[in-house]
This record gives sequence, C-alpha cells and structure tokens, in this order.
Amino acid sequence: MLRCPECGSAHVHRLDMHSKEAKQVLHDLQKFQRVKLPEYLLDIENRDYLDNITILVCRHCKNLEIIDLKKKEVILKTKFRSKKEKITSLIIGFGVSTFLIILALEITLYLEISGAIDIQILPFTTFSLDVLLLSVILSIGAILFFLGLSLLLLRIMSRYPGLLKFTFRFHRMAFGDNKMYFFEYMSEREKTSMKSTVLRSFYGTVLVLGIAILVIENFLTIPHLKAYFWTASLITIFAVLIALPLIQIFLYVSPLITKEIDLYFHNKKNRIVKNVGEWLDNSLQFFAAIDIVFTLIILLDSGMEIGYLIFILCLVLIVFSWFLVFTVLFNTYYHSDLKNRFKEHLRKEYFIPVRKVDLEAEYHYCEKCGELLDFVHDDACPKCKAGISKCVICGDVLKSEPGSVQLKKKISKEATLSLKTQIIKMQRKLDPDDEDFERSIECRECGARAHVDEFYSWLKLRGTCPECKKRINDDGYYF
Repeated sequence: MLRCPECGSAHVHRLDMHSKEAKQVLHDLQKFQRVKLPEYLLDIENRDYLDNITILVCRHCKNLEIIDLKKKEVILKTKFRSKKEKITSLIIGFGVSTFLIILALEITLYLEISGAIDIQILPFTTFSLDVLLLSVILSIGAILFFLGLSLLLLRIMSRYPGLLKFTFRFHRMAFGDNKMYFFEYMSEREKTSMKSTVLRSFYGTVLVLGIAILVIENFLTIPHLKAYFWTASLITIFAVLIALPLIQIFLYVSPLITKEIDLYFHNKKNRIVKNVGEWLDNSLQFFAAIDIVFTLIILLDSGMEIGYLIFILCLVLIVFSWFLVFTVLFNTYYHSDLKNRFKEHLRKEYFIPVRKVDLEAEYHYCEKCGELLDFVHDDACPKCKAGISKCVICGDVLKSEPGSVQLKKKISKEATLSLKTQIIKMQRKLDPDDEDFERSIECRECGARAHVDEFYSWLKLRGTCPECKKRINDDGYYF
C-alpha cells in the first residue's frame, strides 16, 4: 500500500503517464502553476520511456510526485493546486485583508472620537454612518493600492530574476567565496497553503514593523518628544513605504526562493552540505521573533496609554494586510514561475551542476597497492605514499581513466561545444563507468584537476583557477 511521504496518508492515487487523467494533471501544472516540465514528459511518441514514469498524487495533502521507476528518482515534487483552490485562496486572502483594514480604521477613528488618542486632523466628533463609510472607502483604496504594488513587484521579479540573487551573493560574501554550489537532483519544495501564507505574512509584518514600532514608541515615552509624535509617525510610515519594495524582494522573497530551488553549498574540508537560502531565511525569522519579544517588553514597560497601544496594533493589522495580499498573489500565480525562472537564470549564468545532497559512504583504493584510502583527510596513500588524485573543488577522488583534458588558454568553438555536451552528461553522474566523455579537466598553469562541470561552474562564478587562483580568460569559451 502506497503512503504519502509528506502526511503519511494511504489515499495516494497512482496515474499512468498514458492516461487522460495524467495528461490533465501535466496540463494543469503547466497552465495554472507554471511548473516547467522536462520535454521528454510531454513527448507522447516516446512511449517506451514514458512506461517507466508514474505520477503519485496524495488526495489528502495534494502532494504530487513524478517518479522515474527505472532510475528510482523523483523527477518532480510539488503541491498540486487546482483552479478552484486558487480562486478560493484569493477570495479568502483579499477578504481577510479588507476586513482587517476596515477594523483597524474603525478602531482608530473610534479612539480619536472618544479622546483615547489625539490625531487632531479628523472632522468627526461622533461615531456615525459617515465614519463607517469613510473606513470602507479607505480600505477599498488601500486594497487596490496593495494589489497594484504587489503585481508590479511580482512582474519585476518575474522579468528580472537576477534581482533574487541577493541571498546567493550575500552567502558568498558572508561564508567566503570558496565553496562549491550545486542543485539537489530532486525537485523543489514549496509551501502554498493558506496556513503557510498567513504565517509568512505575519513574519513579513514583524520584519518591517519591529524597528518602526520602536521608533514611534520613543516619541510616546520620552516626554519632550511627545509633541513630535505624529510628525515622527508620518516620517516613519513614509520610510517604511519606501523601503518596503526592497525588503520584499531581497529579504522576503529572495531567501524563500533560494531555499526552495534546493541550492546547496559543499565545503570539501569537512564535507558539510547546507542549503544556501535556508540559513538566511531562518536567521531572519529568528531575529523577527526576538524583535517581537523585545518590542512587547518595551511597550508594556513604557507606561504608554492604552489608546496608543491599540493604535500601534492597528498599524500592525494594516501592514499585515499588505503582506497577506502580496503573499496570496505570490503563492497563487508566481511561486512556481519565479522558482523556475530564477533556477534557469542561475543555470545559464553560472552553469551550476546537479548533485545529490546525501553524502553516501564512498570507498576508494590505491591504484598501486590496493590500500583502502582515507581520501577525505589524506592526500597520499598511507602505505605506498602514492598521491591521491582528487578534485580540487569537491574533494572527491578522480579516476585515472578516462584521462583528463588540459585547459588551454583558447579553446575552439567545436571543442568547447563538445565539453558542454560532456558537462550535461555529467550533471547527475548517473553512470560512473561511462567512458565516452572526459570526466576531469586540468589547469595548464598548476596542473590541478577538477570535474569538468564543477570547473566550468567555478570559472563562471569567479573567473580563476580554484587551486592557483590565476585569472583565466574565458573569451574563447562558448556556454
């Protein structure tokens, strides 16, 4: 009996690739979720190969996996979302956002009319139908503004996926630019349920408002600054609005997308493998949680009047509504699309290879004396002292056959295209015994050897040899 690996449910439906239901699923993945499928899955003439492919869909949690039974590999893993679910998410998201904005405005107007706070710019002296009508009009205007700005930002990110490289670049700067980067061979993960949307929106709200609330709070608790409270509040609000698009692109979307495309880095010294986007996303969420605690302590200890505490809460609700609108649109229409575009952008620009995250136990023996090698820590055989030929990038042992290719200063277009074909064939190292292509490449300057695809990825990222650090002119290379 099949069980879902995500929720453990036994309600897993298996679809044959030649069935109408499977074709409909592939169509919906492309049209509604913009998932980029491998070409061979869409080639109905390739019947023999498609016989080895199956689709598993969990009816409980909507987890979907496309599996190659022959290679025992997961080709695609995602959450299947129907058109009805997308419309439902939009209605709930926009409805909750509108309600929260109306509630925040109503409470703010009531606090002003009752004298709990002193805004001094409202003409109302009693709570009436006009107050309610004003709240509804302002909330509709706010939702339309949030919707327009969200669509603009999402379209910009979709058109220029290079903007999302902030997390990748920051990782290289923070951890030293000497790591090997690779994609996990299994497909991406993504959380798009309403629960995850609400939690993500709350995190974004805290990320933005933590500092803003501390600034506003100072003008309420320090006596000689209280007269400038509304001026400081307006300046803070405008500063948040200016910074908000940058925060959403670089600190809100970029870490999430980088984490979900399964981009990892490998440290050859201690063979540690970690997700590139996960560390920043988790760090930001941790500091957001710390920010909540400290802000609450300061607000409760400040002796601030209860009316102003409620007013600050209304500001939180409005910003949360903004993030909820953005996140619902993002998860509904742009999540898979942005992942695909960003991953393809990194592939084209840096030729990042595909590897397995799990470092399986490897056993290598000396080619001269047959001694079992500790290739992670040793550079030579402990028995006969023969050198161990290792990739200078990932640290794995390189076989002497097939022989390496010298890196010349200028490579012809035909030779380079041949190397590109070899790199594509090496992407997963599925057949280590295949001798139809060169497995390693050698630097002409220092003789250091590396896997062909890893070397070219390193060259595209840094432009130097990973060992001698000498600059390599890539004008003659065709990628």
